[in-house]
Amino acid sequence: MIKPRKQIYTLEMYLNKVREFDIRNDSDVQRQFVWSNEQVNELIVTVLTDDYVPPIILGEEDSSQLWIVDGGQRTAALKKYRYGNYRITSAVENSVIPYKSKVKDKNGRVVIDNEGNVVWEKAFFDIKNKTYEKLPDELKKRLNEYQIETVIHEHCDNHRISQLIKRYNNHTSMNTNQKAFTHIDNYARNIREILDKKFFNDYSEYTEAEKTKGVVERVVVETVMCSNHLSDWKKQTKAICTYLNQHAQKEEFDKLSDNLRRLEQVVTDDVKSIFNSKDSFLFLTLFDRFTKWEIEDRAFIGFLRKFKKYLRKSPFNGVLFDEIDLDKGTKDKAVIMAKLDMLENMLRGYLHMPEGGVIYSDIAKEGVKERVDEGVKERAKEGVKERVDEGVKERAKEGVKERVDEGVKEKMKEGVEERAKEGVKERADRGIAAAGMKLSKSEKRPKQENFSLNVCTDYVGTMVSMKGRADNDITSEDIIKEYIDTKVEQEDVELFEIMANDISEAIEDIDSKLLSDQNRPSFVALVGYAVKMDVDCVLKEWFADYERREGHFDIADQRENFLHMKNDLHNYIDSKTVDGV
Repeated sequence: MIKPRKQIYTLEMYLNKVREFDIRNDSDVQRQFVWSNEQVNELIVTVLTDDYVPPIILGEEDSSQLWIVDGGQRTAALKKYRYGNYRITSAVENSVIPYKSKVKDKNGRVVIDNEGNVVWEKAFFDIKNKTYEKLPDELKKRLNEYQIETVIHEHCDNHRISQLIKRYNNHTSMNTNQKAFTHIDNYARNIREILDKKFFNDYSEYTEAEKTKGVVERVVVETVMCSNHLSDWKKQTKAICTYLNQHAQKEEFDKLSDNLRRLEQVVTDDVKSIFNSKDSFLFLTLFDRFTKWEIEDRAFIGFLRKFKKYLRKSPFNGVLFDEIDLDKGTKDKAVIMAKLDMLENMLRGYLHMPEGGVIYSDIAKEGVKERVDEGVKERAKEGVKERVDEGVKERAKEGVKERVDEGVKEKMKEGVEERAKEGVKERADRGIAAAGMKLSKSEKRPKQENFSLNVCTDYVGTMVSMKGRADNDITSEDIIKEYIDTKVEQEDVELFEIMANDISEAIEDIDSKLLSDQNRPSFVALVGYAVKMDVDCVLKEWFADYERREGHFDIADQRENFLHMKNDLHNYIDSKTVDGV
């Protein structure tokens, strides 16, 4: 077999050959353009800083026609920026590009020194929100003259080109967690040392797949963030890594390492399942707080044992631990704080510690208040008003007002009771129903010794208001069964949830309505639809584009919102196909 030959083009020459179809990027088995804006940005920065870009692999027919085997996404991205008026987004990293510029006099002539040499000066250009046409001439020249290396396989036919495409693209790309880890280079070595500890192999429950796909790395950074920077909590792994890279201290990672060493000495087989991919960071943060109380570590394991066997299944202030977060994928700051608040109060009660408040109680309440201020309050009032009969309307309003203005009161619990009696019972979850149904006007819940009424109850109030709204009772599974697949399995829905979390990384505004709890059903259902139609490869870029174009869309009707997004996705794919990108 003939050894492939190498050929180097300038970027301008290479793209001209692509535009003139001397080099083609539309093989029958080649995928459409699926790169995100972030990937396009990074490639352009790489070229403008004259950094390394891997060779592009070509297949050559005997007619001299060249086909792109590997490098089609890079080619389309370069073409998009050079000729497609693509604007580098504001989220680009390392956006200030240094270069040298010729010094010119006031008449625009190049300055020559006494020895006949051109005088140069250092210059900088920020490429954020800039197209190719906005670049200074020096950077345009640098981009056009960039050396593109190609490797050409000769004497190819369609079958051979398809074989080569399969061979060169038979690799696993980095997932969201693995990519996020690249944003914490300052502490990457510390994290690697933590991952080598016995705890994550022998004293916790992680699958082999989770260990190889960046899940344990995510748990480590979430734990450091939660233990030391909770007030600045970020729900996206990439955002956490970026924040810690700038604000963390080495001592924070050393403390986690020491905590894990201590846990290795006391964790038993009957409690290690608590340390899993979903909850580990919460219990590791709880243990970090526990270490400040100077109590024997085995007491913490005793608490975990009781939590697993009894406390997790028993309502605390009217709600179960697992009911604080009914949406499996939610990691809002208020949810995390409410869970930690509940766990610490339970732990204090188990240890018979005097009631002394909770370290993060005020912060957690502020987190819940932010959720209320952003729209829960008014929607709760509207939801209650629409769904109670005339006999309990005013009482329900008073209950909502009491909860928003003064915290969760007994009157709100009575309001829940009345709504439950009037027909909302079947809509309330077990924790909320318990809050209303177990109380009557003539009896009050006995005060729990050593426990303070904290943000957990505040959060229950928020849940109550949401549960009273019929429109928000719809789940992603409901939409999937109605519009996509009537026989969808729960495992499939869980996969769509995970994919939705990954895709949310593409949305720059983490406070976007698209990522809100209210919009979660249609968001996840749309992911399920894309998987069913085998177009999930374009979701990240489409979601980012959709959010920018329609950031103020109405999320009240989740069925209608799903249908709207589905139609927009089709239009987006059609436009990509027409453009040939």
